[in-house]
Amino acid sequence: MRKTYTLAGMLIATLILALGTAATADEAANSPAADRATTASDETPKTEKFRYVPPMRGAPLPKNRVGGGTRGPHADPLLIDVITPDHRGLTTSDQPALFWFISAATDRKIKIGLTRMDTYETVIDVVLTDGAAAGIHRLDLADYGVKLDRGVEYAWGMAVVDGDHEDSGDLVAKGSIVLDEESESLKSALANASANETPFVYAQNGIWFDAIANLCELIDRHPDNPSLRMQRAALCKEVKLDDVAKFDLAMVSSQ
Repeated sequence: MRKTYTLAGMLIATLILALGTAATADEAANSPAADRATTASDETPKTEKFRYVPPMRGAPLPKNRVGGGTRGPHADPLLIDVITPDHRGLTTSDQPALFWFISAATDRKIKIGLTRMDTYETVIDVVLTDGAAAGIHRLDLADYGVKLDRGVEYAWGMAVVDGDHEDSGDLVAKGSIVLDEESESLKSALANASANETPFVYAQNGIWFDAIANLCELIDRHPDNPSLRMQRAALCKEVKLDDVAKFDLAMVSSQ
């Protein structure tokens, strides 16, 4: 299918251009961010102390997140983002959840893709034919029987398709993910953390995808707790996902 190839190709091209001479994913795997594990406090993290610390690497991390804004004939403003930092995002789960954001409801098709960067193999190609509601959405790799290989960089992204043909009016957002080691020090910090502190521990140790996944799960379990949405907004602001943060803060204001 031509459209499938186009989304996968855009993911690959963006990552190749962004990587340049930066450290490879193999180097990333040999320098786990978890070695800097921060011990959790006994206190539930407050919004103002929720900090994401990017993983330390030998070479500068490439800026490889791209977000999309309204293009084409549609009058309503539409913004999309993959909820990932603007560099390689880390996870300690071989079947992580991927989160994405859309600012307004749409009935246009949405494509979500995951591409392995060492072989350029398209691992996931999903089409949501009915569009999506405004907000933060989740795609679980476990639902598709997909597992990440450690140390391999994967490009992932989403596109809001403007019609049935390849067109420059499509909105595209993309980023990348790497499966990292979970060190003993990180395991210890997590063992001493409460459920509310777990996202904070992951964020402090540069494990973005586990931090956002745990925080989203807390929000799903406690949807009427405004402090959790404020924490997610603070976490998103740490990586300049300002539109996502504004959405959460608006939800808090409306409660």
